Amino acid sequence: MYQYNVVNSENLSLHDCRANRMSWEDGILSFFIPDGIWIVEKGEAIKTNSSRVDFEVMDKNVDDVDIYLFRKTRSGKVIREQWKVDNFINAVNEGTFEVEFLYKYLGYQYILYKCCVWFKKAPYCYECEIEMHSTKMVCRYN
Repeated sequence: MYQYNVVNSENLSLHDCRANRMSWEDGILSFFIPDGIWIVEKGEAIKTNSSRVDFEVMDKNVDDVDIYLFRKTRSGKVIREQWKVDNFINAVNEGTFEVEFLYKYLGYQYILYKCCVWFKKAPYCYECEIEMHSTKMVCRYN
């Protein structure tokens, strides 16, 4: 389906890319990005076409993925809500919101993405964090 399948490349970036579909299958958390991802080489950035990004989660265990949304209350307090992975995937796939990747942080066998989830109406966006125990990211594109 995809011409290129690139593993753990530092030349690929998800920054400012939005996923409108997700899946969890056999320990792989996948994000489908219709507008593509960034290829950054020699100071230039070009965008691919429709892409899929797969994260192979260690032990193939959904409990090794944590997703948090930061919701602001009417009083201005920010509440950190933990979401179950399947509920988050369903919300994305049903069109409740899209996930925009902002920043990536790497640790020992660990990836943290700071994201936003975008709604079509108010409140328009919440901050989001996706944490996973993973050492393998495969970017698929044409």
